[in-house]
Amino acid sequence: MASRKRSKLGLLAPGANAAAAAASSVAVPRPALPVVSARKQIVIRPFKVAPAPPESFVADTTARLDACLGDIHAGDCAETWTGHHEALYRAVQNMCLMGHAQDIYARLVQACQAHTQRIVATIADLPVDLDATALLEHVERVWLMHCSQMKTVGAIYLYLDRTFVMANASSPGSNAVRSIRDLGLSLFRREIAQGDTFDRVVAAILDLVRDERNGAAIGTTLVANVVTMTRECSLYADLESKFLDATNAYYMGEGARLCDSDDRVDVPEYLQHVMERLSQESTRISTYMHEESRLPCVQALERALVAAHLKRITDDGFSPLMSANRIEDLARMYHLVGRVKSVDALRRALSRYIVDRGMTIIAETDGCKPAHDDVIHRIADLKDQVDRTIEKAFDGNVDCVQTGKDAFETFMKSRGNYLAEALARTIDWLLRGAGELGSDDELDRRLQRCMVIFRFIHGKDIFEAFYKKYLAQRLLLSQSCSDAAETSMVAKLRTECGALFTTKLESMFKDMDLSAEYRTLFKQFQGDADQDAIEFQAHVLTTSSWPITPPAVTKIVLPAAVAHQQEVFTNFYKGRHTGRKLTWVYDDSHAVLRANFPQGRKDLAVTGYQALVLLAFNVPDPVLSYAGIRDKTGIEDPQLKHALGSLCRQKARILKKRKKGPICETDEFMVNKEFTHVLYRLTLVSRMPETSAETAQTTDRVIADRQYQIDAILVRHMKSVRECTQAALVAYALEHCDFPAPIEQIHNRITSLIDREYIERDAASSNTLRYVA
Repeated sequence: MASRKRSKLGLLAPGANAAAAAASSVAVPRPALPVVSARKQIVIRPFKVAPAPPESFVADTTARLDACLGDIHAGDCAETWTGHHEALYRAVQNMCLMGHAQDIYARLVQACQAHTQRIVATIADLPVDLDATALLEHVERVWLMHCSQMKTVGAIYLYLDRTFVMANASSPGSNAVRSIRDLGLSLFRREIAQGDTFDRVVAAILDLVRDERNGAAIGTTLVANVVTMTRECSLYADLESKFLDATNAYYMGEGARLCDSDDRVDVPEYLQHVMERLSQESTRISTYMHEESRLPCVQALERALVAAHLKRITDDGFSPLMSANRIEDLARMYHLVGRVKSVDALRRALSRYIVDRGMTIIAETDGCKPAHDDVIHRIADLKDQVDRTIEKAFDGNVDCVQTGKDAFETFMKSRGNYLAEALARTIDWLLRGAGELGSDDELDRRLQRCMVIFRFIHGKDIFEAFYKKYLAQRLLLSQSCSDAAETSMVAKLRTECGALFTTKLESMFKDMDLSAEYRTLFKQFQGDADQDAIEFQAHVLTTSSWPITPPAVTKIVLPAAVAHQQEVFTNFYKGRHTGRKLTWVYDDSHAVLRANFPQGRKDLAVTGYQALVLLAFNVPDPVLSYAGIRDKTGIEDPQLKHALGSLCRQKARILKKRKKGPICETDEFMVNKEFTHVLYRLTLVSRMPETSAETAQTTDRVIADRQYQIDAILVRHMKSVRECTQAALVAYALEHCDFPAPIEQIHNRITSLIDREYIERDAASSNTLRYVA
């Protein structure tokens, strides 16, 4: 046991083992504890009877506090009471503890009220004609002094504020008391709101605001302090109301001056001015007005400068800005009209601009053939401009996008089928390579622009008819600049309108491929039978797919070699296809003639009719009359005159005629023996220009085909509903037709269906139609 005690008291060196410690353990004497004497206790007992304060304590303390308040209100507190704030605080505390809190609070209210009346009276006593800045400077001094004094009073009367005031703050009625801070604010508010003092303060603020709006520099800090006073005193609502009225009146006058007077500015400058005013008002609110006034202030400005003059902004300003491509100004216009929820007015202006501009483009070409793709090119430029404006200036607004589409459809329908024909001509011009675009990418870009216009064409069947007509000429005369471009264009049409729309177009390409196979087989069929025969190629076309009407009677007189090859090919084809009939059409034929001129030999690429005319001169020293050429070739007058004119008027004049002027039946023609040209192979192919009668014939054929579509729509609907009024049936047909169908035509088709007993009229009501099963 003793050993265990000693081991507890012993110290082990680091690393020493337990055995060594046990062997060397010794007894260590316990140190002697100091002797401490017994502690003394001090007992403090309260007075058996609380000592009474001096009899004059309440009176002296009250007088002392009253004097302190007087000095604070007089501005002498710093000199008189420096270092005594703690003592004054204790005095207030003692008075409260002694039960005099209500009394000193009443005396405090009385003193503060009297003082507030005096200092606010100094504002009311200021001269009526005093400058606004001087008036507000005095108000600021009074307010800041009042705040400083009430802060000092609050520090001294803090104990009263935390005990008596808090205990009675929730008391109902007249027994409720206010905190010292609220007391100061309520007293100041009551005094400044009496009479016209506050009205003068508000008027002074509004005068400075007006001066600042007019460009003058004002003391914004001064105004901010006075505005803060109104907010602290719960008078800001009155100030804000008059501020907004003044804002509205100011900007209504400014808007009238800038828009309606003789000194009015143009719309772009006005838009820039409004944007600057919005920025200024926003800064003004941030500087010295309250944030809650921002929205009503900006709305007042927008009503006065934008909504009140919306007609001039959109009606007078939109079109010039669009014509000048002023994207930034248009973006400002969109931003401003959007702020007053009037984008519809901008959309109407956009629609008017598109329709007016489109009608102008069309009117400028009325009665004349435009140069190549001029009309479509200008409409495509207009579409690009509108798209760019909507994207960059109108933030891609979907309603504006739809407005643009509707406007393009409106003006493009105004000329009926004109633009459908023009678009087909433009695409033909591009695919023949007449535009010399330089690259396939540029050609594809131009074709894509045409497709944008195509989407707005209502009568797509008219476009299809003319497109097929021009495509046939390009394919048969080998005038396409690129096979890839042709197939790409058909693919674009198929994507836009569906496979049914391009079925016949694709069939035309298949016929061309099949004709190429026939040429190869025909050469194999001929073999070496006729080495000196001309090279003969024939295109075998499906009648239903090609816009070609075979002639009832063929009067064309072919050269013997050509007639022989034609007969051989006919036998070859009939040998492969029993029961089929070939009808030969020469309108779109072409040939290559080798001509021996005195100046040298040339290869001439010409149309079939041009070839027949030139071969008629294949006699020594020929001079042929118009009638003689007609008899030798069998060509009709329109085609013959065009062929002769193209051979006489081109820069490469192969033929000459004795008299100048247009081709007439009394002319005589001869070969131009002086003809020369730097090129060995010349392309003289000249398509006969389309006459108005041919154009009308193509259009009439399409319109005639439309009746079957109308019949299908009417019968399908009647089969579905079984019974319907004629007016409702007409409306349904108008809605579902893919082309502009006249109402008279729909009524005629209804009558036709009644005659053919597909539908019938109700016996009791002639306006009701019933489907006949």
